[in-house]
Amino acid sequence: MSSDQTIVFWNQSAERIFGYSADEVRGRYCGEVDSDLDPLRFASGDQDVGALVEAMTTGQVLEALNLPAEGASGTSNPISLTPMLVLDVECGTPLLLYLADDGQGVESEDPVVIADPGGAGMLTPREVEVLHLVALGKGTAAIAAEIGVSEHTALNHIRNFRNKLDAQNKLQAVVTAVRLGILRWQ
Repeated sequence: MSSDQTIVFWNQSAERIFGYSADEVRGRYCGEVDSDLDPLRFASGDQDVGALVEAMTTGQVLEALNLPAEGASGTSNPISLTPMLVLDVECGTPLLLYLADDGQGVESEDPVVIADPGGAGMLTPREVEVLHLVALGKGTAAIAAEIGVSEHTALNHIRNFRNKLDAQNKLQAVVTAVRLGILRWQ
């Protein structure tokens, strides 16, 4: 969502969870689509969106809200909604990104793809592969098992791509990789 609280991006998972197509919601005020998407729900007291952005830019991690979301169908389904701040590289302004999870994701779908296997010249192919698995939410043990290495080696790959991407944590590394075009959300 942009700084004026309008929806600028809506992926297939959001379509499935909320029942609205991207064309139906892009450009609309987020609270108009679903009151649970209103960023003020994440602010305490009388804080505004600016205070929310300030809290996130100073390193405060906002907890996910577990709440019922009412989509196009009018039925209420439980979701977990986590706010995350990313930078719009074209405009240089912060965007508020919501990670919505209804626990009904389809295992066979890959919500993240490797867009640049060469890692924008920064990462090795193995680091890109591990970064992709991290973006899919896999833990170190699962990554190690999937690529056939020890957990220690998997941790080394994670540490290496974090250092190369100048990321303080795995989430920041994934966001940076998306920004650089190494990974792409489907």
